[in-house]
Amino acid sequence: MKSIKHYILASTLLTAFLVFAGVYTISSYSYNKLLLGYADKTARIMLEQTFDTLYIAMERGASREELEYIMENITKSFDNSDMSIELYRGYAVSEMFGYIREHEPDELVKEAFRTGSMHTVHSSDSLTEVMPVIAEKPCLECHDNVIEGDIMGVIRTTQNFFFLQDKTARNIRLLLTVILPVPLLIGVVISFFVSRRLKQMLDKLHTSISNINSVEDLSSMSMQRSDFHLTEVAAINEEIEELAGRLRSIATDNDTLQFQIRLMERLVITAEAITDWVDYTKKLLRSVNSVVYCQALFAVFKTDNTYELFIFWNHNPDTETKMAFEEAVFDIPMLKSIFNDSPPSIKHYVAEVGKDLVKMRKEEIEAQLKNITFPERRIGNITGIGIQTPFNEDRSQSIVVDSILTTLMNVVGSVKAIHLYTKDVEFFATRDPLTNLHNQRMFWDLLKAETKRAERHKSWFSLVVLDFDNFKLINDVYGHAFGDKLLQRFAEKLKTTGREEDIVARYGGDEFTIILPEADEENAYAVVQRIKTSLDAVNVLAPDGKNIKATTSIGIASYPFHADEDKKLFLVASNMMYKAKREGKNRICAPTGEDIINSLKEIGVKNQIILNAIENKSLIPYFQPIMSLSDNKVAVHELLMRIPVNGRIMPAAEFIDDAELMGVMHRMDLMLMEKAFAEIKQSGYEGWLFVNLSPKSLMMEEFASQILGLVEKYGVDKTRIVFEITERETVKNISLLAHFITKLKEEGFLFAIDDFGSGFSSFQYIKSFPIDFIKIEGDFIRNIINDDVDKAFVKSALTLAAELKIRTVAEFVENGEVLNSLKELGVDYAQGYFIDKPAPALLENNTLKSF
Repeated sequence: MKSIKHYILASTLLTAFLVFAGVYTISSYSYNKLLLGYADKTARIMLEQTFDTLYIAMERGASREELEYIMENITKSFDNSDMSIELYRGYAVSEMFGYIREHEPDELVKEAFRTGSMHTVHSSDSLTEVMPVIAEKPCLECHDNVIEGDIMGVIRTTQNFFFLQDKTARNIRLLLTVILPVPLLIGVVISFFVSRRLKQMLDKLHTSISNINSVEDLSSMSMQRSDFHLTEVAAINEEIEELAGRLRSIATDNDTLQFQIRLMERLVITAEAITDWVDYTKKLLRSVNSVVYCQALFAVFKTDNTYELFIFWNHNPDTETKMAFEEAVFDIPMLKSIFNDSPPSIKHYVAEVGKDLVKMRKEEIEAQLKNITFPERRIGNITGIGIQTPFNEDRSQSIVVDSILTTLMNVVGSVKAIHLYTKDVEFFATRDPLTNLHNQRMFWDLLKAETKRAERHKSWFSLVVLDFDNFKLINDVYGHAFGDKLLQRFAEKLKTTGREEDIVARYGGDEFTIILPEADEENAYAVVQRIKTSLDAVNVLAPDGKNIKATTSIGIASYPFHADEDKKLFLVASNMMYKAKREGKNRICAPTGEDIINSLKEIGVKNQIILNAIENKSLIPYFQPIMSLSDNKVAVHELLMRIPVNGRIMPAAEFIDDAELMGVMHRMDLMLMEKAFAEIKQSGYEGWLFVNLSPKSLMMEEFASQILGLVEKYGVDKTRIVFEITERETVKNISLLAHFITKLKEEGFLFAIDDFGSGFSSFQYIKSFPIDFIKIEGDFIRNIINDDVDKAFVKSALTLAAELKIRTVAEFVENGEVLNSLKELGVDYAQGYFIDKPAPALLENNTLKSF
């Protein structure tokens, strides 16, 4: 490939050679050429004069008629000479001003129109030249259908110079011989200087490009136009600079986007937020610091009429810095007016305790503090948030930090809201909302723990079961509100009369239990007598002005004297309570040897019923409709287990615990599902089916494959099967259970938590498993109209479900008032006897009642 220097030199030499050849030719034909040159010069002058005349006329605004008149006079002026001149109009002029009669253009004129160049043709005695008329700016004022550079016409001149040939031949030959070396020398000199100058300019451009090694170097690539003396080279440099600017802009935009993505990735709510929002916010601050340095974060929350200011530090601040930061926050306009009326409580937290923060003044903090505040409370009661970040020279990053404040506010607010709702859920998951005593699920966990403790320490304890006498009659006469009030007074006496270490629980309805650690039968009897005496003194003023008193029937059983298993012990104590009722109520009963035998015999009878049902495959699937509250139609059924016994249908509540103790629950679950799937296939049912499963069944390795086999056998859509995880037995190995649930989830099955809020496991399940539905514990639903605590729990559960995108089902819907309240709260589905009772047939897309 040739260099520019070589190209210029070669061009110059070639030009010189052509000139020399031309001179040689002219010398050889001196006679003709001398005259030709003269004629050529004359012709050019004539052409130029003609063009200039027309041009000047156009500049002065001559009309078309005037121009035509001028041209006609020019042509006539050569009528009696050896010269002639003709004008040919171009297409654009003819199109605009019309066609006129003119000589047919020859090839020379056509060539001028095509190329836009002047052409000369000579013979031994004549010379013909053509010159194109090219549109210039003044021409455009009249000729609006052309642009600069267009060919508007051609001027042709012809002259006969025969009589001048002899005279001029000698003069031309002599002149060309003298001039020939001069253009050769000038061409070489010009070639040298142009090559050197061009090389200097290209070297500057090369150096500028060579210095670019990163995006930052693109900004330094800037050279003045005066550095390049050639327009073409300067234009190349400008194009390169423009390209560099675009690349710099693209690289900057990409860096900004990546920065924003990395920052937003830190603002993700994880399961840790449920445990402790303060801990989560500390981790959030540390995580943000991995992207952009953030010295502190503050959040303002409003609860009722009080405010809380939480300040999170990246490292340990000193006292003066804390005070300076507080003052800076207090000076934020909106917060200033709020805090003047209601000073907030202030709490400081440090994310990384091991390091100290550099001391800062208020002015520094104010300059670096970015904040956003709202007059109204946002999610989680948050009203303001801010972060302190040092000045960043990268303006785009600073803009990104400003833009995430709203997102950060929503994240921190949501985290705290979830944390508060979780605390409510945790409390009501273990407590009875009416009495604040332990609930039934918690009672069983505590009884199991006490049984293991006593077994481990070779110790004893007693279990007490208490039941109000005639409580249903009191409810019927005075209403549920009065009955609840009586139960609350009863519960207060139970808590305050017993020993400090005694564990009191509300088992259900008007039935209560007390676990008496380290109490044998004799000690238990003494404690129960004291409790009964205290309960007998309870009286509540009824709406009719009467003092209502309630008597109590109490049963006692002691471990290990009366039973050595928790469920058997409860059965003995419960039977003793019923014995007290049979014997006249308002008394205490402790078991005799015969009582124990009868209780254990009852267990044996149930075991036989269960074994017969499995052997004979006599389990019956029942289906309870679950209604969608958006359209009052059946969208779901819950699968329930029943056993026919001596002409009656035994509900699952009567045998489920015994079946689990026997270890046959998984076999019964599979048998029931097979019958239910067969019913689905036969009826063509396409709705969801909720299936109750024991966690222990799910943890059996072969259970998942057996379910998949049944689904394939009956062609059931896996995405329409919802497994309800129950808490009939506590699961110790959550991770193992999670493995099998995840396996079934990947196959397409859905999962629900049954009796949500009735125990610790509900909360653990929703945190650990991919849950699609929660079924809210019926005890909270029953009293939602009259009990603010129950209603608060349901609202908390709905808020938590909404945050986690989980659908909700309300259980035990027993009247229209409760149903309407659930609709107002935003519950998705409802189930209960008011909707419909369980039946052995499936319904679909039916409006059950006019609600």
